[in-house]
Amino acid sequence: MKKQKMLALLFAAIMTMSVFAGCGGGGQAQAGSEGGAEASQTSQGGDKAASGDKVTVKFLHKYVAEPFPQLFEDLCKEYTDANPNVTIKIETTTDDEIKDKLRVLMGSGDMPDIYQVWSGEYTKKFIRAGATLDLTDYLAKDTEWKDSYIPAALGSFIYDNKTWGIPTRFDAMLYAYNKELFTQAGIEKTPETWDEFIAICEKLQGAGITPFSFGNGIVWDAPHWYGALWGKCVPEEIMQGQDYEVTTVKIDHPGYIKGLEYFKQLQPYFTPNVGSTDHEMLVQNFYAGKGAMAYLEMLEFQTVYDNMGDNFGWFPMPDIPGEEGDQDRIHGGPEGLCVSGYTANPDVTVDVLKHLTSPDAEKRKADAGHTSSLIGAMTSDNFCAQALEAMDWVLNETSGMIEWCDCGFESRITEVLLKNGQDYIDERLTAEEYIGKMQEAANAVRAEYAGEAAAE
Repeated sequence: MKKQKMLALLFAAIMTMSVFAGCGGGGQAQAGSEGGAEASQTSQGGDKAASGDKVTVKFLHKYVAEPFPQLFEDLCKEYTDANPNVTIKIETTTDDEIKDKLRVLMGSGDMPDIYQVWSGEYTKKFIRAGATLDLTDYLAKDTEWKDSYIPAALGSFIYDNKTWGIPTRFDAMLYAYNKELFTQAGIEKTPETWDEFIAICEKLQGAGITPFSFGNGIVWDAPHWYGALWGKCVPEEIMQGQDYEVTTVKIDHPGYIKGLEYFKQLQPYFTPNVGSTDHEMLVQNFYAGKGAMAYLEMLEFQTVYDNMGDNFGWFPMPDIPGEEGDQDRIHGGPEGLCVSGYTANPDVTVDVLKHLTSPDAEKRKADAGHTSSLIGAMTSDNFCAQALEAMDWVLNETSGMIEWCDCGFESRITEVLLKNGQDYIDERLTAEEYIGKMQEAANAVRAEYAGEAAAE
């Protein structure tokens, strides 16, 4: 960890990034009063709100597409109108850029007071660095706030029996299927087991229908399949309990190779040219009937409905009887918001966080198209029946989440995972070679963190 912090500091100096420099331009916005002295984020004083002193809360999110920037500005303005001593400085960046930005800011110690995260190892690295505030006591004092979230979603931010983040947009991987093409092939029910899944693929192919629209032009598409299959083949206490932890990661369970081999069984049923087909093209092919099924994120269901109407249904990754994974867990995870461990005014900042994740705020986000981790935010007024059915299934039929593997593994392992996925598809790597490369990265990660723990 010390080495990572030093590298981050060096990178920050080189980049000389100018962030949170006031409103106007560069994707930044500001809500609240500007007058009076502002509380420095890194100062050591207690909360200023009770005394009426000026407080500044810096907020970083990644939703650049309207209406979300305006929605967050409106939410922040509502808070500052009601609390005129509080100023909220907003910065909006992209999905990809936020990762590098937060790494630099963590190294410099200038973290935003509230920032956007993914669950899993992505959040854990901030926790280990002391850059995330423990929210456990705040939630214990406000059980209505705590109990308003899908348990599996809130559980994704619980580490060491403490809660470190609030889940916002919910997501999980599910198969969408074209009802007309299923009927055309004589398929009357969706598969529940792996053998039934293969039988459906054969039936579709026999009717002249390509079973899957698939592409890996954006290199995280294939790992979504891999991660879900690993969840079926690797015990939860190994995959999440051991291999998603930097001090114990090994990736040596035979279920990892088995999961990749199950993926290979499906490969003959894919649309062609998967290496040059990006996700948008994959989805467009599915709309056009060029594949009867597509493995999609649940948050995409409303867009699928907008293009296909009720001609699509869904089902989860089928069970693989006899394998060691928890067959009732689903691959996915929520996005969320964390509070900086360096914030000068934790009570005020948590109060802002409550406003940003309130039932009203989550309902408005859902109205704008975001799946929500807050129970009841998604209704028939803002989402299609398929999305609501899927959410109900997650709430009542699953045993929990298998975190996104690209967020669960440490970043160096994830780099190997993403970099080599297409080589495995193209048979330039065997399953054993692919997992072997991930094991090499895992060994380096484990040795580094074990060394740091011993030094402490």
